[in-house]
This record gives sequence, structure tokens and C-alpha cells, in this order.
Amino acid sequence: MKKLFSLVALVIMMLVAVACTTQTSGSPTAQAQRISSQVCPPLQAALKSLAGLSLGDPGKTSIANASPLVASVCSSSATVDSSSLQALAATAIPAITQAVRASSLDDQVKQEIVLGLGVASITIAAMSAPAQ
Repeated sequence: MKKLFSLVALVIMMLVAVACTTQTSGSPTAQAQRISSQVCPPLQAALKSLAGLSLGDPGKTSIANASPLVASVCSSSATVDSSSLQALAATAIPAITQAVRASSLDDQVKQEIVLGLGVASITIAAMSAPAQ
């Protein structure tokens, strides 16, 4: 299980690094789709991995709150825009982070996942900001 969460954290950080170097040209919808394609796979993997753990009530509530939003933004048929990405960063990522912190995972694994989720949130905020 430790290896799985370390892998999830690594994937999150790698995808976010790729997102940081992605060109921001194109329509806002195309840009939002690119951002979601970078951020969604690790979020979905984290949710799937957390679903198999005994999380207690705060963790279960966090996952219950985050899952529908992640599913709606990350589905293959989703029409993603900056507001849906901002909702993901403002609601789903903090909820997943709370669930990770409430879990029985090793502290190092928790830190890796939380770091990756934080970077994903920052990436969404930075790439969703209007160009100046």
C-alpha cells in the first residue's frame, strides 16, 4: 500500500510539472481541458486508493464531498472551464487532502500526497489566472 501511495504522489508531481510547462495559448476551453487532463488522473487515482482504506467519519465525509466534483470535471464527456477547475482546486483538492491527513497512512506517504495535491491546486490557480 505504501508503494501505491508513493506512486500516486510521484504521478501527481510529474503531471503537475508537465502542466506548469504547458503552453497557455489557445481558447480558454482548450486550456481548461489541457489542465484537467494533467490534474485529473492523479486525483482520480488518489480517490480510488483512499476508497480502500478505513478513513473514519471525517475522511469519509471529505471523500463523499470531493468525489462528485472530481467525477464531473474529470469525466471524458465533461465540458471543463475555468470555474470548474477553480471549484476543483477550492473544494475537491482540500477535501482529498483532509482525507489523506485523516488516514492511517505512513506520515511520509501522507506528506508526499499532500505536497502533490498542493502543487496541483497551485497549478490550477496559476493556469486559470488571466494572462497579463
